[in-house]
Amino acid sequence: MELITHKVKEHAEYDGHAFVYHLHDDDIGFDAYIAIHRQEEMQPALGGTRFWDYDSPDDAIEDVLRLSRLMTFKSLAAGLPYTGAKGVIMLPKNKTFNREKLFAQYASWVEKLTGKFVTGTDVGVTNDDLTCMESHTSHVIGHGVDSGYFTAIGLFFAIQKCLGERYGSEVIAGRSFSIQGLGKTGFPLVSFLYNAGARLYVSDIDEKKVSIVQSLYRDVTVVSAADIHKISVDVFCPCALSGVINFSSLEEFDCQIIVGAANNQLADNILSEQLHDRGILYAPDFLVNSGGMISVVDQFLHGVADERRILTRVARVPSVLSQVFSLTRTKDISVSSALMEVLSSLV
Repeated sequence: MELITHKVKEHAEYDGHAFVYHLHDDDIGFDAYIAIHRQEEMQPALGGTRFWDYDSPDDAIEDVLRLSRLMTFKSLAAGLPYTGAKGVIMLPKNKTFNREKLFAQYASWVEKLTGKFVTGTDVGVTNDDLTCMESHTSHVIGHGVDSGYFTAIGLFFAIQKCLGERYGSEVIAGRSFSIQGLGKTGFPLVSFLYNAGARLYVSDIDEKKVSIVQSLYRDVTVVSAADIHKISVDVFCPCALSGVINFSSLEEFDCQIIVGAANNQLADNILSEQLHDRGILYAPDFLVNSGGMISVVDQFLHGVADERRILTRVARVPSVLSQVFSLTRTKDISVSSALMEVLSSLV
C-alpha cells in the first residue's frame, strides 16, 4: 500500500485531500485506490467501496477523488459529523480472478488504516463481498442494512418537493418519470412511484433487472439505456453511474426536473448553471441521495439500524431542499450554488 497523495496534487479533481493510497498486488491482478478527503481527529472518514471496470488508472483516480469529496458534502448536508472518503477497486482484466481473494486483500489494507477509513458497499460490491471483508477488517459498515431502500425513500421525498416547486403540487399520480438504472435504489424507487400512480419509463444495461420490473409492474415502458434520458417526461431520475449530465446530454434532456440517486451526476460544475438557464430544476445528488449514508451511519453509531431514527434524519432532505429552492428564486442562482450557501451556514 503506497501513499500517493503527493503524486495526485496536480490532478483536476484534487481538493487538498488528506490521504490518497494506491493498493497493488501483481499476484492476484489487483489495483485499487482509497482517498480520504478530510481527516478529523477522533473521527473516521466514511465512504463506500466501488468495484468497476475502469479504462485506466487515471479514470479510477479521478473517480476516487471526486467521490471522496462528494462524501464530505453529503455528510454535511445530512447533518452528520463525519468527513468523506471512498475506495475504488479496478476490475481485473483477467476475468478468471479470485473474487474472494481480491476482497480479502482489499479488506486487509483497510484494516491497516487503523480506523481512518470506514467503508461499505457501492456499485459492483455485493453483500457477499462485504461478508468476506468483515473477516479481515473491523472497519466495515452497512451489512444487514438496505441502504438502497433508504436512499429511495429520500429520493421520493425530494421528488415530492421538486414537484411542488415546479408545478405547485407534490402529487405524483399522473406525473411521468424516466428512471435510469434499476439497481439498489432504482428498483425500490420504481415501486414507490408506481404505487403512487406515476407513469414510468425505465432502463438498465442488465436485461434481467428489466425483466423483473416488467413482471412486477404492469404498464411500465422499457426504453434503451442510450435513450432513457431523452424521453419527454416531467422528471428524469438518474440512478446509475456518474456524469450523466454532460455537455452532450444537456441538449438532449426533455424534462422539467432532474432528481436521482447517482453520485457525481454533473460531469462539470458549470452544468448546474446551464440547467438553471434552461429552466430544468436540478436536485443536487449529494443531498437527495443521502438516505443510504444516513442508514449505515445509524448502524455504525448504534450497532443496529433503527428505521424510525433513520427516517427522522432522512426527512431533513426536503427541508434543506426547501431552503435551497428559496435561495434559488430569491437570488436567481443555480440550485448547486444555493446549496453551497445553505451548507456554509451550517458549518
